Order: sequence, then structure tokens, then C-alpha cells
Amino acid sequence: MLSNLSISIPSYERCEAIERNILGNLDCFLREKIKIYIFDDSLSDALKNKVKELIKVYPYIEYTKNKKTLGHDKNFFQAISTPKSEFIWVIGDSTIINPLTFAKILEVIKNNNPNLICVNKDSRIKDYESGIMTNPNFILENFGWHLTYTGATIYKRECLQHSFLNEANLPKNFPQIHIIFNVINIYKDNGIYWLNSNCISSFRKSQSYWIKDSINVFIFDWKKAINKLPDTYSEQCKYNTELSHSIKTNLFDFKMFIILRSYGSFNINILKNSLDTILAHSRLNKVMLVVIALTPKSILSIFLKIWRILKYYK
Repeated sequence: MLSNLSISIPSYERCEAIERNILGNLDCFLREKIKIYIFDDSLSDALKNKVKELIKVYPYIEYTKNKKTLGHDKNFFQAISTPKSEFIWVIGDSTIINPLTFAKILEVIKNNNPNLICVNKDSRIKDYESGIMTNPNFILENFGWHLTYTGATIYKRECLQHSFLNEANLPKNFPQIHIIFNVINIYKDNGIYWLNSNCISSFRKSQSYWIKDSINVFIFDWKKAINKLPDTYSEQCKYNTELSHSIKTNLFDFKMFIILRSYGSFNINILKNSLDTILAHSRLNKVMLVVIALTPKSILSIFLKIWRILKYYK
């Protein structure tokens, strides 16, 4: 009999982390018979060929090669709506699962039967012990920024059978936030089970799909996703959450603006049009942002190449 927990992976042009997860957790997978779904949105056949090898050592893999490229949001929707297990863990294709994680998660499921299990990543959240949390505004303000990470949440399938789980309703780039906080809104007495254990980490070689468009994604799309949440969540809570991801992760630091400028995704016009908003999301001051915005892209591209070479040989 298969486990009541399955893993579902939407993927685009990445297979190293998927291979590491399966081989690194093989003993647990074989013992628990955890089914793995892979939804391949890649243009190449690299992952398809890798899965053929992995199925030889682990047969409980269901692989889907999309007929056409769906993009992040549609592929995520496919990954969360296809599995039939009681609990569904949607993880990104750059997420590495700690081998000690499964025993803890299966124990939480057995003892608590929660609607949502939210797990820590690289000790990003240090202030809260493991346990059930039920206050919607508290969860949004203190955990919302963390739950943008695909892989931080395990879903009880029963809770996904609602009208809000509709592809057309899901906000751009943050479908999981819409789902998580609508579930919390409907099942207020259950909330989430917070598992304060380093269950996952990021595969360091990978680069996020949104990196070149991070201003639009983590400032403007993020704001739209938060503002779309039900009125259960206060306006003050929503505003604090809008800023929390950028501030807590320090996403918009000096290096990020150098990267954005080198890609042509940041310039003086963008800064002029969104100065106050960008300043609210970054610890850099106006002068530093102006200098970066006016520096020629070619110079910053060379700087980045040198930085990456030095980092590689460090």
C-alpha cells in the first residue's frame, strides 16, 4: 500500500536536485512507498531521460512531460491538483529534502491530522516552536513571506476541494499563497502545523526563474497576491506582509540590484517611477540606487562575471 503522503514536483530544465532527493532518501521512499509525481515543463529531454534511470531503482514515480510549456503557475496547479494521496507535498525542482524529515512529517500527520503542515528551511524562522497555530493574521504576518517558497507547505487534499482552487483565480507567481491562506480562512480552528525543523534547503547551483524580473514578482505581483486574500486578514497585516519578504530575506540588496541592472531589468526610469516602493523594500538608500541605475550594464556584467569566478574558486 502506498503512503498517505506523496511528493509532487513541477519542474523546468532541472534534474540534479530531483535525482539527489530520490537517491538521498531512497531507503525511506522504499520503506514508506511514497509516490513521486514529476511534471516536466522543460524544452529538453534531460529530465525525461534521468527519470527513466530513476524508475529502475524506485518504481513509484509518475512522470508527465507537458505537451507544451505551461509556465510556473499552470505547472504548479497541475502538481497540486493531480495527486490522489491524502497529503500532498509540492516541492520545487531546486528543493533538497533532509533525509530525517519524513519520519517527522509522518509523525505529525499521524498525531495531528492537520490541514496544512509548514516546514522550516535553513532556519529562516527561529522564533516559534513546533505546534498548531490558528490565528490567521498572525500566520500571514509571521509566516506568509516564508511560505512563498515552493516546498515549505504540505497540503491535506480534502482541504483543496473548494472553489478557490481554480486556476483562473490563482494570483500570478504566488498560487500557493492564495491556496494556503484561503484554507486557513475556511478552517480557522485548525490553521497550520508549524514544524520548526530544517526539513528543506535550496540546491545552490540553481537560479530561480524569477531572478531577472524580481522587482515585478516580489514587489508588484506579491502585493496583488496579498491584497487578493479574504477580508479575514486585516489591511495592516496585509501591508506588513507585503514588505516582510523583502526585508526578512534582504532580497533587494546591493548584489540583487547589480544583477538586475546587468540584465537590463533596472534603470533610472524604473527607479523614478517606483522610488518610494523600492525604498520600502530595500535597505539601500536613494543615492546607492541611483548610482547603480546609471552605471552602464556592460561594466556591471563584467563585475558579476569576476564575482562568480572568485566565488567558484573560493
